[in-house]
Amino acid sequence: MSSIAADPRVHAQQAFSLAVSAVCPDRLVRDALNVKHGSATQLQVKDVELAVTRGVNLLSFGKASVKMARAAESVLGDQLRSGIVISQPESDATGLRSEVHLGSRGNIPDARAVQAATKALNMARQCGDGDILLVLISGGGAALLPVPVRSI
Repeated sequence: MSSIAADPRVHAQQAFSLAVSAVCPDRLVRDALNVKHGSATQLQVKDVELAVTRGVNLLSFGKASVKMARAAESVLGDQLRSGIVISQPESDATGLRSEVHLGSRGNIPDARAVQAATKALNMARQCGDGDILLVLISGGGAALLPVPVRSI
C-alpha cells in the first residue's frame, strides 16, 4: 500500500505520475496482448482469442505508434509476419523490425505521407481469410494516414 504525501504538491505530483503511467501506450499494448503457444498458437487481445495460422501483420500509426509497435513486436516475437509503422518525423524508431515510414511535418499531408498511407492500405488489402491485421492507432493518426480520393 502506498503512502499519501502530506504536502498537497507532492500528492498532486504522485497522482499525476500514476495517471500518466496508467495510460502509457507501450504498457497498454503489453497488457492487452498475449501470445499463447500450445497445440495451436493463439493471439489473445484482451478477452478475444484468435488462431494464428500465418503470423500477425502489424499496422501502427499516430503519435505513439513507435512505442505501441515496439511493445507489440516484443509480445508477438516470432509471430510477427510483417509490420508498418507510420510515425511523426521526429520519432526514434531504432530497433523496430517493422517497416517505418515518417509522416508529414506539421500534420500537413505531403507525398511522403500519402506514400506511407498507401503502403498501409496495400498491406490491409493483401490480408485474406485467416490473416490477422493488428491495427494500433493513437492520437494524430488521421493526420499521418492521408489517402485522398482518386479525383484529388
